[in-house]
Amino acid sequence: MLVLSRKVNEKIVIPSIGTSIEVVEVKAGRVRLGIDAPRSVQIVREEIASSPPAAEKVAPHADASRALEHDARNKLNTAMLSLELARQQLTNGAIDEAAETMRRALEQMSGSATREEKPSRPAAASQQADVLVVEDNADQLEMLTVLLRGQGFKVATATDGVDALNYLQRAAAPKVMLLDMMMPRCDGMTTVRIVRRNPVFDQIKIVAMSGYSPSHFGVAERAAGVDGWLQKPFEGAQLVQHVKQVLEGQTAHH
Repeated sequence: MLVLSRKVNEKIVIPSIGTSIEVVEVKAGRVRLGIDAPRSVQIVREEIASSPPAAEKVAPHADASRALEHDARNKLNTAMLSLELARQQLTNGAIDEAAETMRRALEQMSGSATREEKPSRPAAASQQADVLVVEDNADQLEMLTVLLRGQGFKVATATDGVDALNYLQRAAAPKVMLLDMMMPRCDGMTTVRIVRRNPVFDQIKIVAMSGYSPSHFGVAERAAGVDGWLQKPFEGAQLVQHVKQVLEGQTAHH
């Protein structure tokens, strides 16, 4: 244990987690502390931290609320991507395919859809993909892949950060990584940090996808983090335009 002496209004700084602790008042055997920390750093009294029942009463409600919001954004994003895909199919004269796309979109929105999980179709290891799509939601992964391939992009897929990092180890690095930020096993921010620490992947452009803004994750831009941001829900045409801009070096946030 590190023991430090501080006077009133003097601080202790912990740079590694961006946190400072200030002695606000010393009175009657009690010390009042002011703690300034990022929202991601949880701070609780010892008696609360050591009491599992109390924590269990609060956490599930917050987690359930976030899960519902995340699910709603995913459904809306899937619906918008489905509309763009159906539009492309109608333009190409594929009326039956467009009708099937819309039927599935309605089922997904109503929660009545049942789907057979299909293995992802990554580009061959010897072939460089234009885009590596990393998305844990199976419906969105399929829509994103079909839309991008329909525009002539070579597309590889991964279902989460672990899957994406494994792909990078065995295949040629893609030009763009289209990366969902909220995923199981290895989330978007963790994936960004690992990729950006490896100079082998310096040329990969990362476009993040999330229902939240970059400030929610504290993500850096450009070389230290991401090259672009697509906030869900977004339209299929917006997706294609954004990927093209990133490939041409015209980064932008939407």
